[in-house]
Amino acid sequence: MPAVPEKVERVAVCVADFPSLGDHLVLLPLFDGLARRFPGCRIMAASRHEMIRVAADHGFIDEVVLYRRVDLELLRSVRRFAPQVSVCMRRRSPRANLCFGRLSGARCTVGYRGDANWLWHTHLTPFREHEYRARRHLASLEALGASGDLRGTVRRLAKTSSWQPRSRPYGVLCPGGAWDRKQWGAARYAEVAGRLAELHPDLAWYAVLGPREMEQGCADDYRDLPVQIDVVANAPIDDLARIFMDARIVIANDCGPAHLAQMAGTPTVQPFDNSDGLNEIVIRSWFDPRPGAICLTPREQAPIDRVSVEAVFEASHQVLDDPNVTSAVRRLD
Repeated sequence: MPAVPEKVERVAVCVADFPSLGDHLVLLPLFDGLARRFPGCRIMAASRHEMIRVAADHGFIDEVVLYRRVDLELLRSVRRFAPQVSVCMRRRSPRANLCFGRLSGARCTVGYRGDANWLWHTHLTPFREHEYRARRHLASLEALGASGDLRGTVRRLAKTSSWQPRSRPYGVLCPGGAWDRKQWGAARYAEVAGRLAELHPDLAWYAVLGPREMEQGCADDYRDLPVQIDVVANAPIDDLARIFMDARIVIANDCGPAHLAQMAGTPTVQPFDNSDGLNEIVIRSWFDPRPGAICLTPREQAPIDRVSVEAVFEASHQVLDDPNVTSAVRRLD
């Protein structure tokens, strides 16, 4: 196996992703780890989705290549960039592995172990199918003698934020989600916050709402309540990083912004949908089982509203009392 070059000026990465925000936020620790391993390098990321620009907009990558299919035009773009290190995160695409493997011109190339990928890459890395996706991505760093820092990445992102809470400590509600079936309901979150306020009167409360939630009128669920819940609407990513990183607790759906809280190591309680009966696979990829994190989901096939307000309240109260409580996936009847 060839040695990893120490002086690297250009790194090319092909990401296997989807259009959602969360898929791209969990890539940031990978880009951050590459920059730490090769200080001063330029990073080019090739993706099929515009959302990759989130990484560019916040300084984690330098160049974006959007492509619809792996073809000669993409190969030319890679070779023009002239990477010294190339990483392919598309496990089952022979063309992508060839393009970002030996044909890239890079002296050191990394791909997932499996199929014929050993033909195209100098270094192979395992595909950790049953691991939280942000940590799974970091396996490619290990092949380069590097490591990732999830909290450090969120801290870097938060540095450009000027957001300040009205008081400390505080909790955050995040009722978003790309699909209706993932949304537990803004009113339920408000009820949980109200009950927690009786036991933890020192906590201020914020509700983080994106464009979708604002259009749905979720802000109305946080008006005229016994407990004050300030709505943070359409906040930029760096503000979200700051909000989540400094919170005492984040109660959130399975949604993009919640990954900033998970990566920051903030205590979290997350209701997960099980409307298709397959959420065990989803939870393994999108829930990080670390101290202070609790996932709540129906045991049998059922919509997310089967998760009761009482269950979320009890889990949240437990996390507030012990931020390092043993992680658990609680399957509810």
